[in-house]
Amino acid sequence: MDRVFALSVADGRGRVPVRWLWVAFTLRYMLGDLAAARDVAQQALARSAADPSCRCEAHHAMGGTLLSVGELEASRQHFDAALAAYDERHPQRSALGSDLGVFAHAWYSHALWLLGDEDAALASVDEAAALARRQDHKYSETLALAYAALLHQMRLDVRRAEAAAEAVVAMCDRYGFAYYGDWARVIIGWARGHDQPAEGIQAIEAALERLDRARAQARRPYYLSLLADTYGRRGDRNRAAAVLDAAIRMALDRGDMWWVPALYLQKSAMESPAERDIALQRALALAREQHSRALERRILGSPLLT
Repeated sequence: MDRVFALSVADGRGRVPVRWLWVAFTLRYMLGDLAAARDVAQQALARSAADPSCRCEAHHAMGGTLLSVGELEASRQHFDAALAAYDERHPQRSALGSDLGVFAHAWYSHALWLLGDEDAALASVDEAAALARRQDHKYSETLALAYAALLHQMRLDVRRAEAAAEAVVAMCDRYGFAYYGDWARVIIGWARGHDQPAEGIQAIEAALERLDRARAQARRPYYLSLLADTYGRRGDRNRAAAVLDAAIRMALDRGDMWWVPALYLQKSAMESPAERDIALQRALALAREQHSRALERRILGSPLLT
C-alpha cells in the first residue's frame, strides 16, 4: 500500500484512486485505528463526488466507520447511498476481492439492528448471502455468513449464531480464507460456552491470539465482551470484570463506541448497588446518544435497572 500511494503521487496528479483508498481504509480499520480509517473514508468520499463508479466503495467505508464510532443515523445514510450506487447486473468487487454489494448489505445489517429495526437487519444480512450465492462467489458468501454470525450473537440467538459461525469456519478451511474463521471461532466459543464455559473460554482466547498475530484489532472490545460473558458463566467474576474493564478502556481510547452501552450493562452486573446504578445510567445515556434503540431496550429491560 505504501508503494501504491507513492506511485499515485509520483504520476503528477497526486491523487490515490478510490479503490486503493478503500484498501487503505480496510487496513487501518483492521488495525483498530478508527481515526485514520475515518480520514481515509473522507478522502474517498471527496474523490467519489466526480466519479459515480466508486461511490459504493466510498460510502461503504464511511458507513462502516460511522457505525463503529456510534454515529448510527449517519451510518444508515451512507449505507443507503452505497447500496443505491451498486448494480447487481454489473457486480463491483473491491481491490481485496469481496463483492461490494454483499459487503454493504452484510455490514448494514448491524447498523439496522442497533437502530432498532430487527426485521430490516435480518433481511439485509440474508440478502448479502443470497447475492453472494447468485454470483457463486465463495469469498463474499463467507463474509456474509461472518456478518450474519455476529448479528445473531448481538440478537442473543445462540443457535443461529453458532450455525452461521460454523459455516464460516467450514468455508475458510475448505477455500483457505483468512481472518473470518477466527472471527467465527470467537462466536462459536461464546455459543458453546453456554454449556461448557471452560471450552468456550479456550476457544475464544485461542482465536483472539491468532487475530493478535495477524495484528487484527477490529471490534476487539466487542469480542472481549463475549469473553467476559463466558468467564461469568464459569463463575469467575473477577476475571470477567477485569476483561470488561480492559474492553471499556480500549473502546474509549480508540473511539470504538458502538458496543460500549452493552459493555457498561455487563459491568453493572458486577458492581456494588451504587456503582451499578452509575454504570447503568452511563449505558442508557450512551445508547440514547447513539440512537442505539436495540441496546436501549436491552438496558431498560434489565432487572438491575431500578
